[in-house]
Amino acid sequence: MSRFRPEFHVRPEEAGWINDPNGLFFDEKNKKYYLFMQGNVKRGPVSGNIGWMWFESADLAHWVSRGVAVTPTEEGFGAGGAWSGSAFPSQGHDEPLLLYSCAAPWPSGLPQLLPEQQLCTSTFDPARQRYEPVSGNPLQKHPRQADPKQFRDPSSPIRALGVEPNAPGEAFLLMGTQYQSQAGVFAYSVSLPMSDAPHFHFESVLISQSMGPVKLPRGEKKNVWEMPELLLFPGDTRPALLKVSIDDEPRLDGSMSQYDVFIHGTGGVSSGKLAFEPGNWSRVDAGNFYASKVIRLPERHEKDTYLMFGWVREQFDPATPMEQDWAGVMSLPRFVSWDGEEPLVRPVPSLAKLRGKSHSETGVTVSTDRVTLWADVHQAEVLANVQFQGKNGTFELRLFEEADGKHAVSVFVRNNGEFGIDTTMASGPGWKGVSQGQLSETELEQVELDVFIDHSIVEAFVNGKVVTARAYPDEGHGWVSLTSTEEASVDVTMWEMSPTLVGDDGKDEFGLRTGYSMLMMLLAALVFLTVVWKMKLAFERYRTRICDQITKSVSQTKLGQRSASDLSKLERKIEVQQEDSWLLRNGSGDISEQLYNSMIA
Repeated sequence: MSRFRPEFHVRPEEAGWINDPNGLFFDEKNKKYYLFMQGNVKRGPVSGNIGWMWFESADLAHWVSRGVAVTPTEEGFGAGGAWSGSAFPSQGHDEPLLLYSCAAPWPSGLPQLLPEQQLCTSTFDPARQRYEPVSGNPLQKHPRQADPKQFRDPSSPIRALGVEPNAPGEAFLLMGTQYQSQAGVFAYSVSLPMSDAPHFHFESVLISQSMGPVKLPRGEKKNVWEMPELLLFPGDTRPALLKVSIDDEPRLDGSMSQYDVFIHGTGGVSSGKLAFEPGNWSRVDAGNFYASKVIRLPERHEKDTYLMFGWVREQFDPATPMEQDWAGVMSLPRFVSWDGEEPLVRPVPSLAKLRGKSHSETGVTVSTDRVTLWADVHQAEVLANVQFQGKNGTFELRLFEEADGKHAVSVFVRNNGEFGIDTTMASGPGWKGVSQGQLSETELEQVELDVFIDHSIVEAFVNGKVVTARAYPDEGHGWVSLTSTEEASVDVTMWEMSPTLVGDDGKDEFGLRTGYSMLMMLLAALVFLTVVWKMKLAFERYRTRICDQITKSVSQTKLGQRSASDLSKLERKIEVQQEDSWLLRNGSGDISEQLYNSMIA
């Protein structure tokens, strides 16, 4: 099932499970991004042995793997795994300090019970080129109001608007927890840069599930909000978004029971206090997207903009066993901003650096008849600008399509604002269903659809919204086509996309793997040819030896019949024949007969 492995989405090259993005950090001094993610450090394809993997990038498009950063400890807190957390500027270290949830050993024989959770830190060890837990772990016990088994996921630092994210001074962070049997978020203050053993001051219960004017989702499985992040934006109303991750009970149909939401509200940092007043809520992504990590970018880098990654799970049909030796992938990097009324989510512009060969069609008139565009599209970006002609149209970009159109994944947009990905007609073992969202516009005349296709993952960005889905198409199902229930005019461009993982020299890992494989094949061919050549030489030596024996035998037979003079002549002939070794080496199969005839002539 390696053909389903994404190439321009970040995940380790090796086998194994990965899940939540962690420790997202921008190093202004070296102008590079850090991205960590949870994963099985023993490379198993299921959750377990949870530590952190480490990647770096200068442009958010090309990434270098730094291997395993944090591993579970042998005993105590951390033995149950190094779980979600964040990266902070570190006091006395060039690399950021990692702050994360460390778990006690899991209750023996009771996997359904969660272990107690605390906060731990790890700092970078230059000698070992990896992170090591500090000796004072765990740092901070959970407050008495919190469930000790539901206290986790320290957020990225929160600063007042106008203060650079990693500047020295006071910052805030959030913890996801269960508070009075409700999902809640606690706020703490801490000083930056962070020491190896930082002190956290409990500030407030920032929000709990019952505080909002509307019913907020809580996560029926764990009754906790995971991975909290607070996004602050400028404006008279002090707009703010509290991002939390919801973990509901698994659904029998295999649809996603884990999803991220934005709780819309107002808030900010004022007089040394952090405040947030909740309002309504919306989905961050209408599909398969969970446990996202967010950081605010420096003002001179991207003003009033946040960088976001999320975890995209495998989504096989529950009745289909997973056969691949890897699981999980990071979403594409996304920018989150505020347009004055709602959040906008868009792919980072630098992804254009991965674009390769392009194919374009302009002014395509699309109606109920399929317009087939390209074949064998599995690693590409497709950008479509759609102009609706009617008022009730549904435009479809069909991917992973069978040649006759029977099976396909449909990315759709309706001019009433509905959009989504429909996999009900997809081939292969993936979950079949519809992931759907709603644009704020309800009478669309024009829409821009930016779709990224990467072997088994589809991310579709539509007018500032996004939906993500997984699909595992059968071999040969890679056609792209267009269709619409009402006439529409479409300009569409497709770019082939190059891999995102690169080596330290900047070359893509796929190219390195391919070059290495070709070199190994060449070496194998040279070894084979050498063996064949040596066998040929051995055979020729054997033929020569046989011919020599035949010559001696013939000579001995005739010696008794020849005079001394004849014998001398015969010996000279034999010497001449032996000198003409080319005949022995290159002669035909009747060489012995030729020698015999020449010697008795």
